[in-house]
Amino acid sequence: MIVQLSATASDLDSPLSDLQFRPRVKRPRLCGESLRKVQVEQCDLVQECSGNVQVEECELVQECFGADEVELARNALPPRTTRTRTKREHRRFRTRRHTVAPAPQREQPPSPPLLQPLLLSCKETAPAGQRWAVSMCQKLQCELQEASTAGLGSRPLRLGTDCAGADAPWFALGAISRELSQQLGVNLQIDHLFACDIERVSRKFIVQNSQPQAIFGDLLCRRRVGHCVRAERLRPVPYGLDIYVAGFPCKDFSLMNSERPCLQGPNAGVFHDVVRYIREHQPTTFVLENVLGLAMKQQGEKPPIDQVMKILRSIPNYKVRGWRVNSMDYYLPQNRTRIYIVGVHVGRARLRRPLFEWSVMKNTLSESLAVSAHAFMLDDDSPEVRGVYEHLGTHPQKESRCMAWKITNQQLRKKLGLVKTDTDSTASSKDPQQMQVVEDKAIDYRELISKANDWSRFISSRQRDNLDLQAARIGKRRANLDLASSEWISEISRSVMYCSNMCGVTPCLTPGSIIWVHSRQRFLIGQEKLALQGFPVAELNLEGLSDADLSMLAGNAMSVPVVGLFLYLIFANVEFPSEGVIELD
Repeated sequence: MIVQLSATASDLDSPLSDLQFRPRVKRPRLCGESLRKVQVEQCDLVQECSGNVQVEECELVQECFGADEVELARNALPPRTTRTRTKREHRRFRTRRHTVAPAPQREQPPSPPLLQPLLLSCKETAPAGQRWAVSMCQKLQCELQEASTAGLGSRPLRLGTDCAGADAPWFALGAISRELSQQLGVNLQIDHLFACDIERVSRKFIVQNSQPQAIFGDLLCRRRVGHCVRAERLRPVPYGLDIYVAGFPCKDFSLMNSERPCLQGPNAGVFHDVVRYIREHQPTTFVLENVLGLAMKQQGEKPPIDQVMKILRSIPNYKVRGWRVNSMDYYLPQNRTRIYIVGVHVGRARLRRPLFEWSVMKNTLSESLAVSAHAFMLDDDSPEVRGVYEHLGTHPQKESRCMAWKITNQQLRKKLGLVKTDTDSTASSKDPQQMQVVEDKAIDYRELISKANDWSRFISSRQRDNLDLQAARIGKRRANLDLASSEWISEISRSVMYCSNMCGVTPCLTPGSIIWVHSRQRFLIGQEKLALQGFPVAELNLEGLSDADLSMLAGNAMSVPVVGLFLYLIFANVEFPSEGVIELD
């Protein structure tokens, strides 16, 4: 990775003076029962030693943090499944379990091909997908140079992420670190102390790519100690962070949730645990992210963000402010509006510019990408696209039993003046004389959607009907438009009343969204969605992750340039303590 990780104390636990180099001694060879007896004795000795160490570690953790927190963390341990072995399996296990065989050499999977259209669309001085980092660094050159003089880069900054998703802050910091080094000569190092996410797919992606020192599972089962799924044991939760980033769940605030319980919803506990971490461990800065519904009024009540800001501002020593940001205005062709909240601990860091002045700088850094979303797509004959196509061909789409959508779609069809025949469908079929010929111009949606390829067979009947209606909407807005050669993109996975069409820009990506590109006659695959979120797809390790996994990661992720925007603002306006954590009086 581009970000350089500094050594920690745990890396230096074994001094070289303890190593003893002994000459090789020729020992008699053992075979048969003698060999197995020696192997069993060695294995029992190793198990006894490791068991003692684990007992000592567990007793130490209980002594430091208390039995209650240890029991809470143990609730997050994955359940172990056991199965009774047969006699034959038991004999084979007793014979072979102590034999250490060399690990088979697995061929390294070929790295994903670079997104060639994306490379051509960016300037030559910027790596693929990182144009935002170059441009923002250039615009903030004076402020960042001032921060460098004040000590930025003099020591590694400590990062922690909760509700991490695809760990977008790590990738943003990687791009920022590279540009600070190339443009200003600032050697910014990041210690990624921990990440936390309840989703198994997110943790797998993080292990393979950002590789923090600790990975936790359920935030609700974590206090000062938690179960580290990477080390498979309990360990203290890191503190003393310089940057803490969390994207607490959005379902309770989303406009797609008809109930919108907000802070009284089932996921509100995650937000309160994020606040608890900030209150107890007091990171120098924090960045929180959520959907636009956080700032939307509820039925006769104030928007939830009023209560959220009140809670955050009640934490001592913090200055807090929020902004509304659209990814479309920051180097990504995606209509994705989110609320970002930044807090700065003024007792540990010096705020060179007040938070209300950051708005001017934020607007200065805004820049729309000159290319459309089509430039982020792979070729239809690329191995990735063909692989998804072949996989979908062997996994047919499951149809929903709920058919309530037909009523809504039929009402919209009548409103648009769509008919399938030359007769009025409202007339009685029993009386041919009452059947009237429709005189007004009606759009035949079947002519708007080309059936040249069969990607449409991989979506459900409701989504196909939504696709037809979306094409009719575009055709009614743009007369004589050839969709096959246009840049229109449609979202077809939601209810038809919430579906949207955009030209050259994708609607907001969600975990289950299906984004149909009319000119390509197919929907976006997972890698393309990650690219539209600003991730450097060509550098990612995606081994073992399905296309559905990648789509889920992209839908839940923060946009890399947007979270990078606020990290740039933090570096330009916050002077971090030179010696890490400063103890308060």
